[in-house]
Amino acid sequence: MKILGVTAEMDWEGIRNIYRKKIQQIHPDRTDGDRSTGETVELNLAFEVLSQATDGGRNPIPIGQTTSDLSQEIAVPIKHIDSFHQIIEDGHEIGDVTYVSEEEGLIQVLLNAGTQYESMLLIAFDFSTEPATALFTMESDDRSKAPDLDAVIARFANLQAL
Repeated sequence: MKILGVTAEMDWEGIRNIYRKKIQQIHPDRTDGDRSTGETVELNLAFEVLSQATDGGRNPIPIGQTTSDLSQEIAVPIKHIDSFHQIIEDGHEIGDVTYVSEEEGLIQVLLNAGTQYESMLLIAFDFSTEPATALFTMESDDRSKAPDLDAVIARFANLQAL
């Protein structure tokens, strides 16, 4: 909701209109391709998560519930800002890093690329809190075939010591 700039009180048509306007404004065909490609990925992922959580807008936005049936999420405290760069390096070891924005505090890693059961791991950093946190969210077409999020997080070397 934060990425899209919407609130839980908004109707689905209003949310969809805001999403469409934002996508049109930043689409890579209309702006600087490198920067806007990442923003487009982020907006699409945010809209997809919200769409899944509301069954395509048929249900209200669940208050206090941040995951859908197809996603898992875990927040992990981190001690050093260098963790962002270490997580990027570790991400290359466990999958294909498809998006990085230090400014936005986002890393996206495709797991099991090229297989029938690909999963997308999104890592969002919040450096405004003490300690800072990294929120790991995994989306998958089939959650029963997705890797266990705890096992994936354990593969990030810099988090094992925390």
